[in-house]
Amino acid sequence: MGHFKDYCGKLFGEYNNNIGLITKESTDRIFYLINNPNEEIYFAKKLSLGKFYLIKYDYNGNKMWCPIFIIDDRYKTDTQKRILYAINIDYLPYAYRVIFFDILFEQFRKTIDFNANKSENDIEKSLKVNFEFIFNLLKKNGGHEYAITAFDYSKIDGIKGGIPKTFFVSTTFLSRFIFINTKMVNMKSMKDLSIIMDDYNIKNKLNDLINEFNLIKEDLNINDQKEYYKKLKNMEQRYKLFKNK
Repeated sequence: MGHFKDYCGKLFGEYNNNIGLITKESTDRIFYLINNPNEEIYFAKKLSLGKFYLIKYDYNGNKMWCPIFIIDDRYKTDTQKRILYAINIDYLPYAYRVIFFDILFEQFRKTIDFNANKSENDIEKSLKVNFEFIFNLLKKNGGHEYAITAFDYSKIDGIKGGIPKTFFVSTTFLSRFIFINTKMVNMKSMKDLSIIMDDYNIKNKLNDLINEFNLIKEDLNINDQKEYYKKLKNMEQRYKLFKNK
């Protein structure tokens, strides 16, 4: 497999550097494939360290899609919970995603090449990463370590019913996956939830989140900068609709 940045460069060329069109068509394609899986995106009940996934996470009643790269998997005995630490790709500027994952792919060239050339009977290999390695890589390359997020495994949508909303994404599809735009998908979900929500306070909270999403989206359309993604990350603590769920 060639250099990751070159694949992304070809994509920019194909779309005449229209990032809006790239993200729209990439997002549409990804959500089509989770319902029509192929070898690059498919349902995966088991989540593994060093692999990419699209998951639907339940923020106490507010279910949102998150594109992630898992960098640690811990069981906390004090809370008796399995916690996944992952880069939430949503929180990285699009231009930076190309730079960062190009660096990461060069670090794991043999694994990336194996995945690109594996036979249909081979299992895709994980990137042998750990929390400290990724934290330092993000910090030293632009100070984007804030994008690391902790996910309570038990709060993945559908996990209690045995059919979690978790979809594996191959490294061979990453040049498309990094251009996913879950903001619009999640905003639509919140709008739909607001319509059917009877609780006036929760309805207002959802509408406030939607308005804040819109303001951040307008900023991002003008300038794809870290400060706006940090604002998006800071919203995370307010996604929860209920205290105990």
